[in-house]
This record gives sequence, structure tokens and C-alpha cells, in this order.
Amino acid sequence: MQAQVLIDRFLRSDISNELQLTAYERLILFFLASYMGRKKSCFPSIKALSMNCSFSTSTAIRTIGLLESKELISVTRSTGKSNHYSFKGQIMNLSNEIKTSCTETPVADSNSYQLHTGTPPVSESNTNNINNNINESTSNTREFKTPHVVNNSNLKDKDKEITEIFMYWQNVTNHPKAKLDKKRRNKIKDALKLGYEVDDLRKAIDGCANTPFNMGQNDRNQKYDDLGLILRDADHIDRFMANADQKKTNLSADNLMAGVI
Repeated sequence: MQAQVLIDRFLRSDISNELQLTAYERLILFFLASYMGRKKSCFPSIKALSMNCSFSTSTAIRTIGLLESKELISVTRSTGKSNHYSFKGQIMNLSNEIKTSCTETPVADSNSYQLHTGTPPVSESNTNNINNNINESTSNTREFKTPHVVNNSNLKDKDKEITEIFMYWQNVTNHPKAKLDKKRRNKIKDALKLGYEVDDLRKAIDGCANTPFNMGQNDRNQKYDDLGLILRDADHIDRFMANADQKKTNLSADNLMAGVI
């Protein structure tokens, strides 16, 4: 069985949901399967995997470690060489459980196809008549100009950036089941329109995770780490970016971010 088919079925299975895999973990599994194809292992570099998944190499390394701890992949490491990856555990158990049965599809012009579908054999004269009819009908068809197609490459790049930022927030704040709804999408879009780069917004997310008050160390023991809060406006983004550069021990109650609720 192809690795892509196996991973597709695994990621849609109840087992995958029970493990609460993050979006990053799912992406790594998907691209490892893509590299494997029909083989049982692959050896892409960390740099290649991180580029495929559109996140940093440190995130790729951390995600691979999480998949190892969940016993879903086996990693063989060699000095000076790329890691060697293979699937294991519950992924391979699922492979053994899947039983596929398919019948060979008959060729369209074969006798077996005609018997299978009940269609009569096509003679050469019939074929010529069909071709003549097609030529007649197309000659009477009006010629239409191809409509102008707008280049959507910039839109696709923006969507990619929005998804990348959302997935980074999901992973850092441990919200694997959070959804990229219209409200969160617009918050990210507005932040990018203000002139912030993707790395700036990543840094703001890191700053929130680095702020004890927002991570639950407050009188209510409640987390304030929603993406809409982090990207509420330029003031919030700037303050969280500043917190990313400070150690948690330096973020006392006196200098914690004000007005976060």
C-alpha cells in the first residue's frame, strides 16, 4: 500500500483524533508519506521538511520528537547525514487491518468490456460516422474568446501566510482543535495590513506564551492567549513582541501587560 493512502486513512481515523495530533504533526506525517511513496522509509533533510511544511527547522525538529514520543514514527540518526524515517506503532497496525479488494477494470475497446457493460462492439464505419458528426457540430459552433483570468498568486501567498500564522499559534499555545474561523482570519489579515511580517506575528505569539499572566498565572487562573487578543491592535502586538525577548522570571506582576481581557 502507498504511504500516502495509509496516512490519509490514519489521519481520518478515530485513533488520530484520540491522539489529538496538532496541525504540525499532521503535516510532518503527510510529507513523510509523500517522500516514501511505495517505499517503507525515507530520508528528507530537516530543512526540506520545514520548507515543505512552511515552518521553521526548530518547529520541525520539535514536531518530529513529539511524533517519536507518540510512537508513530521511527527515526534513525546518523552524524553528517539526513535522518532515516519510517512509520511504526498504530500507523502500521492500521495498515495490517486494512483489506482492499478491487476488480480489474476492463479496457474500453476489449470484448470483456463489451460483455461487462452490455455495449455492442464499435465498427470502423460507425467510428467514422461519429467523427463526421463531431466535425459537423464543431464547425457550426460559435467561437468564444477565452475570458481574462486574474492572477491569484498574491492571494494564494496571503492565504498561505494566514494559515502559517494560525498553525504556529495553535502549536505554541496548545490549541490543536481550534478553528481558523472568519474572525481569526480577519485579525491575521489586519495585522499583516498594518505592515507586520510573518516573523513579527510569530514573535508576538511567543511573547504571549512567555507572559505568565496570560498563561494562567493570575487571580482567576485563566488563560488569555486567544489569537484575537494577541493581534487585537498594534499596541498589543508590540507589547507581546517585547515580552518575547524577556525571560519569564523578569516578567513580574508590576510589568505584566495591562488591559489584556
